Amino acid sequence: MKIAGSFPFNAFLSAFFCSIGTAVLAACLCLRMQLENKSSGKTEEKVYVEYMLYCLILYLVSFLFI
Repeated sequence: MKIAGSFPFNAFLSAFFCSIGTAVLAACLCLRMQLENKSSGKTEEKVYVEYMLYCLILYLVSFLFI
């Protein structure tokens, strides 16, 4: 089975890694929101915008993989 030419397999891999990546990014968001209160470097809005940017990059990469 050739991995580069099998659409269903690539779609499955893309969806699987996208959901795992989103869960990891959400966990990182929770940690950064908790750590944000201790350090005054970043605001909640900036942390959330970074989270949304990283999610967008993750979804774009997974879409281009298909």
